[in-house]
Amino acid sequence: MRNSRSKNLINYFCVVVFLFSVVLLDQFAYKYTEKIDLISSTFKCSQCSLILRDPVQLIGCGHRLCQSCVREQPGDSITCAECYQRFSRKDFQRDRGFQNDLNTLVVHCAYCDWTDEMKKYQKHLNEMHSNPTCEFCEEKFSSDEDFIRHQLYSCEKIFVSCPFKQFGCQDHIPLISLNKHYRTAQHQLILMNIVFRWKSLLATGLLIDFKQTEQITADELQDIAEMVNILSETIPVLKDDSQRIISEASHLQENLNAISQDCSTLKLSIQEQNSVLDTLAVSQERLQADIKSIEGMINTASSTTYDGTYIWKIDHIAAKIIDARTEKQMFICSPSFYSSVTGYKMCLRLYLNGDKDAHGTHISLFIVLMRGPYDAILEFPFLYKIIFCLYDQTKRQDHIIDSFLPDETSNSFHRPTSEMNVASGISRFASLKVVNEEDSRYTREDTMYIKAAIDFLHMHRISIHP
Repeated sequence: MRNSRSKNLINYFCVVVFLFSVVLLDQFAYKYTEKIDLISSTFKCSQCSLILRDPVQLIGCGHRLCQSCVREQPGDSITCAECYQRFSRKDFQRDRGFQNDLNTLVVHCAYCDWTDEMKKYQKHLNEMHSNPTCEFCEEKFSSDEDFIRHQLYSCEKIFVSCPFKQFGCQDHIPLISLNKHYRTAQHQLILMNIVFRWKSLLATGLLIDFKQTEQITADELQDIAEMVNILSETIPVLKDDSQRIISEASHLQENLNAISQDCSTLKLSIQEQNSVLDTLAVSQERLQADIKSIEGMINTASSTTYDGTYIWKIDHIAAKIIDARTEKQMFICSPSFYSSVTGYKMCLRLYLNGDKDAHGTHISLFIVLMRGPYDAILEFPFLYKIIFCLYDQTKRQDHIIDSFLPDETSNSFHRPTSEMNVASGISRFASLKVVNEEDSRYTREDTMYIKAAIDFLHMHRISIHP
């Protein structure tokens, strides 16, 4: 009696496992024929759960698979989806007799109301449904077989529930990631709990009603029972793996917390450093501005004179003449100079293509009185004679010299009220023909030299010659 109960319990357990596997297959095995659940499992492939297509029979165990399912298995061997035995790729043969039985099988079209024998179904598909479209990802296919394989194995838009949903696994998984989900710690723990529960029922000797299992063949139950035994043997290994994974996960979580803390500290340090860098950047900009100001003062000081004479060296004279002709820059100004250390501040202004009535015929040279630091104690208007000299840079020393006396009524020589007074001087200082002629004596090596001197009253007359 005890053995009978155990046998019934084993049989019932095998049936549940088998039905559970059927539920899983029905969940993601999208039909290529309607009402597939009404077709005997004899005509279905144990791997894809669809009607066998080009059936082959494994010689070692006698089970049948689709020829395409055999081709899709990787490696040099084939695993039977029914009994899980492994065979060489040479250990199968085309089952033509079974193909004849398939040809007479009545099927229903998955896309319309067509019903007829299986041998006519492919022709119907080719004629009426030649380009099926996946309703999940909307991809189109050139054949029904490609469409079926796509929905079985590769569509990224199809999601299924875990077969262990009723046992606590609530994950909703992409179909193509189902095998990966099976290897997760959560799924393996649920599997162990299920097996432990059934082993506990076996130990109690509970009487199980076996009426609903009559349609399962003895061979199928035996195969499933053997599989359960194999699974039972793997439970300790899975348990150890689960404990190891849990331990590793805990260790990784600790490391993650430490890294997160380090990142927070590093982020704060970076923010502080950025603040310091911003302050340094502002200081650097100020220092650069001060350096430029000092450099300008040094350059000005190095070229500034304080004795009432000034020699102006004008570089790149050819380009400056062109700028004056094209009115890009009609005049240029010299650096400032002084009549004495505490004297008048002034500069020269040169029109290389002439100013006003001298435009295009002569160069015009003027002096500009500038606002200086000692204007409050100087005498105005400025009335000292001013002498100009354009140097002849050859041995002839035929300098162009001219001078003028300031007009005391002109605002140009009154005390400056702005940075510069209006320029005043000699508009026809030197002929452009002399200055611009080829190999001119006054522009050598693209350079021109002009000297200005102030002839102070009651002082010795300054020689204009160098």
